[in-house]
Amino acid sequence: MVDEKLIDKAILSFDLGYNANDFEQESYIIFGGVNHSAYEDSLINFPLKSNHWWALDIKEFSYDGESMKVFQDSDNAIAIVDTGTSLASVPADVHATLVEKWTAALGM
Repeated sequence: MVDEKLIDKAILSFDLGYNANDFEQESYIIFGGVNHSAYEDSLINFPLKSNHWWALDIKEFSYDGESMKVFQDSDNAIAIVDTGTSLASVPADVHATLVEKWTAALGM
């Protein structure tokens, strides 16, 4: 799109929307820019690990403010960022800890 001069910058941003308590925000996608009113603080850029999908290095896995696992570069841990999937995969030890936490939270 940049080559065709349809957009100035090779930027893609999206908002998945929100619907709760009589407030509804539609989902949308922006090619070539960012809606700065849609977030607080600052954006962080992550280098992509692949030209085929949005794969990012994982440095740390945290849940509820607690660090559960820190990854080294040699671990080659990646996250796939995809707005069209509900698939999530985590290392087995992290999964076991999450199940424990969720089970306890549900009083099971």
